[in-house]
Amino acid sequence: MASIGGAGNGTGCFKPFSHDQSVVLQFSTDGGIHWHTLHILDYTGYSDPRHTYIRLPQTARTPSTRVRWWQPLSQDPSREQPSWALDNVYIGGHEINPAQIQIHFNESVILNDQPWEFNVQGHIAEEMCKKEGSAIVWEEGTGQRHFTTKQAIVQHNYILQFKIVVGCNKAFNVCDSHPPVRLMFNKNPLMDTWHEVVPTCLPDVNLRMDCSPNMYHVASEYTVDKNPVWSRVTVGLPEKTFSSTTRFRWLQDTGNQSALGWALDDIYIGESCPVMCHGRGDCKGGTCHCDEGYTGVSCMPLKKQPSRIFDSFEDGIYATRWEWVSGGGIGFGSGALLPYAHGKTLYFNGCGQREARTVEMDITRPRMLCTNT
Repeated sequence: MASIGGAGNGTGCFKPFSHDQSVVLQFSTDGGIHWHTLHILDYTGYSDPRHTYIRLPQTARTPSTRVRWWQPLSQDPSREQPSWALDNVYIGGHEINPAQIQIHFNESVILNDQPWEFNVQGHIAEEMCKKEGSAIVWEEGTGQRHFTTKQAIVQHNYILQFKIVVGCNKAFNVCDSHPPVRLMFNKNPLMDTWHEVVPTCLPDVNLRMDCSPNMYHVASEYTVDKNPVWSRVTVGLPEKTFSSTTRFRWLQDTGNQSALGWALDDIYIGESCPVMCHGRGDCKGGTCHCDEGYTGVSCMPLKKQPSRIFDSFEDGIYATRWEWVSGGGIGFGSGALLPYAHGKTLYFNGCGQREARTVEMDITRPRMLCTNT
């Protein structure tokens, strides 16, 4: 990323106005005797910070190459020159991108071999949110905070799996606005344009081309009300992400608003494991590493699951029946569901996502689901 000058009136921050205020990007393979131009950061195009991606020519690929950014001296030594700045410089990559990326932040990684680009405002820390080992962490703060993988080959039957936590069980008001962490992708490194991996697909809205019939879900966004503790996320990658140069980014754009912290770990991009491990295990190199209580090539339950739930909510919400309830609780609400039901109900009137999710069940035999709403 680079910028030349700016829009202010301070020293060095004025708008550039002359060709000799451009910055020249060059390389040398003979110790600086000769410098060959790769790119010109033109004075007209870098008043605002700008990302630049340049493919290295074969002549620059030697065992002893130097790279420099160079701004010529003005012909008038008394004339003030605009300041310029560089950040997030990356020189590297592969001729053929990897077909699999696996990131565990508790491993010691040589800087040149790390499978990610930049982690703006992030740092690696240990014992984050009661999780053993290390993770990459963003503390509470403002601005644009993101983590970007390097380029990878993404194709049919590929998944993206990772673990994420937002807020880390800290006290918060779910009715307040909290910027989400969005999962995005980019297939063209020449463009700094990012798209959501999973779109919002809801009933009674205009049908989108990338929404499957009767498959309703929110976008690939992760929030403090849905991910307050470490959660494993497994995403079957859609065709729109397929390419040989795909990158993924987790982005929290807070603007000037202070946002809750978040963390990432155990990122896997590659061929899917059998049935995506049924969401009950980590996929590593095409093999499921199952959670406790699950086994087999696709992580099936070791114990028999309940085959029936009947709950009138008179006695409260039990973890043996309900895995997750948010945005609601036990109450009478606007009155009992007369004449169809009576007494207490599971009543949803709260902020944030409203959801009631059962525990896992064996419903190979039951034929119906009945409820009063």
